[in-house]
Amino acid sequence: MGSHSNIAEQEIWDQSYINFQFFEAKDAVTKTVDAFLDSCSFPENTSCFELGCFPGRYLVHFGKKYKFVVNGIDSTKYLDNRFIEYLKSEGVKVGTVKRADVFDYINTAGKTYDIVYSMGFIEHFEDYLGVLMEHDRLVAKGGLLIIFCPNFRGSFQYKAHKFFDDENLKIHVVPSMNPEQWAEELVMKGYEIISAGYYGGFDFWVGSQKRSFAKRFLLRIFSRVRSILKLILRKNSPSYSPYCGIIARKK
Repeated sequence: MGSHSNIAEQEIWDQSYINFQFFEAKDAVTKTVDAFLDSCSFPENTSCFELGCFPGRYLVHFGKKYKFVVNGIDSTKYLDNRFIEYLKSEGVKVGTVKRADVFDYINTAGKTYDIVYSMGFIEHFEDYLGVLMEHDRLVAKGGLLIIFCPNFRGSFQYKAHKFFDDENLKIHVVPSMNPEQWAEELVMKGYEIISAGYYGGFDFWVGSQKRSFAKRFLLRIFSRVRSILKLILRKNSPSYSPYCGIIARKK
């Protein structure tokens, strides 16, 4: 992608979208972001833009719940008319949603948006601070920047993914999962930090890969314990919470 190289090949994403069924995101990330957005008031036709927008879980959520005009770019071949029609069928107002290189779009479009966000994007780039600044180029003055991604950097999460989920771990840049560092960079760019940290209480998930019998057995045992741990470990923690993120306003 442009001058920023994604360490996960496009084919990996395209394989995961085969027979994909569209749905609206309702997870720990939307719960966290909604808690802030619900306290705000937005004028009609407020615009939002998602970097890496397919398969549209968050476009649909923000478009339906807040009536934002949704925009987004993704390079997958599955972003086609069927996807656009899906968004419209959900009652979402669609602006610019198309297949393209997101960084090429940023360089040529010359547009800014009221809300710019990405969910699981920045952590696939070794030049993640450069990618953070690409987000900034899209944010209108007074607008919001929202970035969330998995937290594989925490001590528990890293060890668990290294043992059970190493193939998935390899396509993530673990040092990038650092909202404190993001905040430092954004403050220097004149942002007000609204929230930055780790979210979701306790949880753990894995990608699809071949595993030994022993690991499959241990994973089944862990999945049973997981529901108990979710009840016990409700406090957010940099060690075991599954997500990290930031919400900031551009002054």
